[in-house]
Amino acid sequence: MNVNNINIAILGASGYTGGDLIRLLLSHEKSSIIYLSAHSNVGHDSNDFHKGLFDETLPIFVSVEDINYDNIDLVISALPHNIFHNVISIIPNNIKVIDMSADFRFTNSKIYNEYYETKHGSENLLKEAIYGLSEINRKNIKGARIVACPGCYPTAVLLPLIPLIRSKLVQLDDIIIDAKSGVTGAGRSLKKDLLFSEISESVKPYSLTNHRHAPEIEEKIFLESNENVRISFTPHLIPINRGELITMYLKLNDGNDLSQIIACLEGFYSNDEFVKINTESKPSETANVRGSNKCLISAFDDRIRGRIIITSVIDNLVKGSAGQAIQNMNIMFDLEEGMGLKNIPLYP
Repeated sequence: MNVNNINIAILGASGYTGGDLIRLLLSHEKSSIIYLSAHSNVGHDSNDFHKGLFDETLPIFVSVEDINYDNIDLVISALPHNIFHNVISIIPNNIKVIDMSADFRFTNSKIYNEYYETKHGSENLLKEAIYGLSEINRKNIKGARIVACPGCYPTAVLLPLIPLIRSKLVQLDDIIIDAKSGVTGAGRSLKKDLLFSEISESVKPYSLTNHRHAPEIEEKIFLESNENVRISFTPHLIPINRGELITMYLKLNDGNDLSQIIACLEGFYSNDEFVKINTESKPSETANVRGSNKCLISAFDDRIRGRIIITSVIDNLVKGSAGQAIQNMNIMFDLEEGMGLKNIPLYP
């Protein structure tokens, strides 16, 4: 489906992911932002919430109910979890949809209902929704009407892990993941534990045994391997605005070594613009990818024989959210996949 211009309505435009979505779309040569929706902030300008947009002319925030879908090609939802599954029914079936919340990521509604503590309002659409891990699933994304963007942690974990699963290089019964994210990953709502004085000069683990991204990763591992696995997943909040670092510990299958891991990853992503394999024998850093749609992966031998260490970094607001949404949009509308996403990482 190739179009000259994509008319877009953005839902949840006042949050951090909504702001990055607007920022990136403004440099996309084949899209136009027609509506910005932010239900609790109707009537406001986008620059009231996103300081970098002070010199841009953009639509005033409206409610979801005030959107006229007659000239809309695509709805991108940056609404919080547990909302969009009750909103999608008002969107006409001829309009494509990209959801950045967790509402359509799971094929099994029971998992969603358990971890997001609600009953899914559109279970009939879960089979239609395609998991939007762009490099892994682009063939299915291309023909999709509904695309569910992965969570930020699952993006950084699954991009290196899935090629290794497909090549049967690693064992799946003992996956250990140490995850660290900047504070924007917790959203924009006012919370005491996200105040500057609470997070500055401090690193803390959270959701040690029940983080919602763990079952998302486990379900995707099952769909790739047909194995039910339980991963050890420990996320941490670190005092930076944006950025995410995954350190993953994996057991090699017998007869495999680090050189095969690196060769597998390099071969799998050899033609991909945004996923890069670091061959310089140094760990990936969040500074490598800040502000960009890139994922940088490194691999090392562990000091424990038969184990490897994978590091993977992304910007949680771009490759982990808004950037991947635009990448999926480009695939859905048969555009050049990197359109609007050419920005070089910010440093320092």
